[in-house]
Amino acid sequence: MTRESTILWTEITDFPKGWGIKKHFHKNYFHLFYFVKGTGVFLIDEEKYDITPGICFLLPPGIIHGLETSMVDELVSYEIKFTITDPYLLEQITKEFILTDGGDFLRECVEFIQKNGLSHKPDKMKSTNHFMCALLTTITEKYSNTEQKESELIDTTDFSPTVIGIITYIESNYMHHIYLNDIAEYIEYNRNYMCSIFKKETNVTVVDYLNYVRIRKACEYILYSDIGFSQICYRVGFLNLSHFNRTFKKLVGATPSTYSKMVNVDDNNLFPKSNDDPSGAQSLFPSLDKALAALKVGTSS
Repeated sequence: MTRESTILWTEITDFPKGWGIKKHFHKNYFHLFYFVKGTGVFLIDEEKYDITPGICFLLPPGIIHGLETSMVDELVSYEIKFTITDPYLLEQITKEFILTDGGDFLRECVEFIQKNGLSHKPDKMKSTNHFMCALLTTITEKYSNTEQKESELIDTTDFSPTVIGIITYIESNYMHHIYLNDIAEYIEYNRNYMCSIFKKETNVTVVDYLNYVRIRKACEYILYSDIGFSQICYRVGFLNLSHFNRTFKKLVGATPSTYSKMVNVDDNNLFPKSNDDPSGAQSLFPSLDKALAALKVGTSS
């Protein structure tokens, strides 16, 4: 069985008043502390960090760490020592991570790993590996919240960070009455220059993409909800029903009413069929031109 990580040791550790941990480091393995009771001071190199219930410290090999002797509270911590073999996870965890509020999911992962991490049963070993991957991914994702967002609708592999920023801004704000100046201010570019580079890379205008996102979302509402067309119109960012109907027919090739009778949940135009898959499976992240072409199911006149 291929595993991304291997659990070496787990423990629920009690640190009574007057106890601590001398500063040290581990040469070949990672060490995770998840404190569930008490207050104190955790040491990483020369820095000091306050301990409160729910705080998590993830320490790669070579990071000096310790625990100041506490004369106030008894501390209780889940501890996990482990190795990582997965190259992606190794690349993500090259420094210490300090997560002050991991929430219930993080605690449930830690508790499961502590309870089952040293089991020799194949099903428990497999489950523990999955929980460990989920735990590490959760920690790194919460810590690395400055990474650029990705499109949830199309493949942006060939686009510049600036254009991706425009795309993700639109996808996050399409429901609002946004202007080109709003987008330009967000990416800190001149409006005309922003429009120019977007058109150059995508072959569509910024407004074209905004309309695509709004109409695609409208298609989702028609397929998966029972709300009326006028409610859908305003929910996806249009200010009046006539403009919504015109734009919908232009992009889809049919009115919202006609569209609702043409397609169904199991066979629809939201994801184009993949040419690379002989089964005709749908592609989750098509190119922009394929996404636009797939949206059109009728012939507008």
